[in-house]
Amino acid sequence: MVVTGHQSSEASGQRVWQRGDAAYAPPVHAPATDQLSLEFAAESPRAPIDLRPMLPRTARELPTDGRHLFDPHWGGPRTLAHVGPGGARLIVGAREVTAAFAEVVAALAGAAPRGTILDGELVVPDAAGRLDRPALRRRLHGRTGAAVATATFVVSDLPWLSGWPLLSEPFRLRRERLTALGIGRDHLVAPAPLAGDGAALLAACRERGLEGVIARRLDSPYLPGVRSRLWQLVRATFGPDDAEPILDQGSERAGTLLALLRTLPFGGEP
Repeated sequence: MVVTGHQSSEASGQRVWQRGDAAYAPPVHAPATDQLSLEFAAESPRAPIDLRPMLPRTARELPTDGRHLFDPHWGGPRTLAHVGPGGARLIVGAREVTAAFAEVVAALAGAAPRGTILDGELVVPDAAGRLDRPALRRRLHGRTGAAVATATFVVSDLPWLSGWPLLSEPFRLRRERLTALGIGRDHLVAPAPLAGDGAALLAACRERGLEGVIARRLDSPYLPGVRSRLWQLVRATFGPDDAEPILDQGSERAGTLLALLRTLPFGGEP
């Protein structure tokens, strides 16, 4: 599949994303089942606005092989933040929601270089710091005002940095680059993941009513649009399906999410 802007065509049975004259694609010789062997071109002049997030597969238990990093799953919509010369743009699926989350866009100003894509979840927290689905629905529908709760963008991956794709880099290195950006302000956080055994984080998420935990392989590349075995989601609660976020009154709650983050057993200070 070749994707240029918003157009696509078939090319030798492989998926190719491209912008202008730069493209990245799995090599023809790579087995389709061996996701760790996928390779990508080294550079691209612009980050593609039609990039899709990599997705986890659901699992019953967290891996315990010491080859994963663990993050809370908040249940918010997977969102790609594109940082460009005109400011940040927020993309959920194929929909742009930039205008609905002005506080997140403002927080992204100066947080990352131009040509960067940040991958994470949009969270509208309730009074306890958990996802408030009705409030999130109102925000996605564009409702604003003093009575509408504010949002926080929780970043967990870095597929593009300063115009360079990091898709073929292992997740461990992408996460180190993300940490080096020093993201941490109102409405924008990038908590340090937990290494080793994720059971403590899962237990903490269950105790606090969070959605679950995502385990990402240290050596995982970033596979746009792929629901991969290299990422595993174990649910801590059994609420509504979060694949399509639910689209009265809220309040200023971004601080409650930060307070909740500080109670979780992360690898470092959020």
